[in-house]
Amino acid sequence: MDRAAAILEQFNDGQRALVERLRDMSAETAEHGPGGGVWTAAQVAWHVALTNVWMAGVLLGDKQAKPPCQPPADATRDAALVKLRASGQQVAKAIAALSTERAASLFDFAESAAQHVARHLAQIERAVIPV
Repeated sequence: MDRAAAILEQFNDGQRALVERLRDMSAETAEHGPGGGVWTAAQVAWHVALTNVWMAGVLLGDKQAKPPCQPPADATRDAALVKLRASGQQVAKAIAALSTERAASLFDFAESAAQHVARHLAQIERAVIPV
């Protein structure tokens, strides 16, 4: 398996796990946080979606600076799922479209997209308080 395919598989696995985890929890659980400024599961997913959109743009050649990826305070599970699914498709397409010329310089960045999703899946596991 070449490096791009391995990164794509890693990203897709993490993205799928994050979507499934959020989808399988109740809206009440996903939208309820531990307080103290800790994001809810829905907010974490929203943040991942915002970051995914930016990362997909960079992988496709957009040179924009990273925008603020702060989720809204009232993020809902269902809205976060919509954003997360759409942004995941963008990143997957961007990784798959890496040309040989551009790929070498972007492999580490693409890997960071996959690692970002995995870190936030772990964050959701720590932050979720069953309701």
